[in-house]
Amino acid sequence: MKYLIQDYAKALAAVVVEARSSDGAMIQRNFRSLLQKNSDEARGGKILEATARLLRAKQGGREVILESARKLSASHRQELEKFLRPDDQAVERVNPSLVAGVRITVDGEYEFDGSLRGKMDKIFGNI
Repeated sequence: MKYLIQDYAKALAAVVVEARSSDGAMIQRNFRSLLQKNSDEARGGKILEATARLLRAKQGGREVILESARKLSASHRQELEKFLRPDDQAVERVNPSLVAGVRITVDGEYEFDGSLRGKMDKIFGNI
């Protein structure tokens, strides 16, 4: 581990912003080579996530993860989308362990847990 994930992410985001659309393959090759050279291949996924978060923030968007116990109906999805900004990237995930309800996470930092599992954990603690 030669550099912090945030350092890699800032550098990669700067390159991506300045690059032409035809430079994608070259950027990818160079990035992979750099990670190999520094023995940081295992952290590549986290670096890409941090880079995507930086680029979204620069554009004013957020990553919003909508987790529910079952697939959301179209009407429920429309209700939740009312709270999204135009530049937000919404990801819908099914998580049966929630039992019922929904959990919403914004940029991996802020969370609203309206799931039955979350309420049970508050009452009884993590069992």
